[in-house]
Amino acid sequence: MRSRCNNGYATEAVRSMREWALSSLGNDCIIANTYPHLKSSIRVLEKNGFYLKGNGPEEGIITYEFRPEKGGS
Repeated sequence: MRSRCNNGYATEAVRSMREWALSSLGNDCIIANTYPHLKSSIRVLEKNGFYLKGNGPEEGIITYEFRPEKGGS
């Protein structure tokens, strides 16, 4: 799996899913949950315009949010 790291695959996958959710589903907000120690996952979200919303639905989880007017497209 290390050979797949740092090639931008996750960033591109999240970008594609984000665009699909916005256009096909008509969503105006996308929520993502992760653990605070997963720095690479957080970086992928931030590269895609997500911003930290706060605590997640369970203890130890944080929530990120994307809104086109905040994060761009």
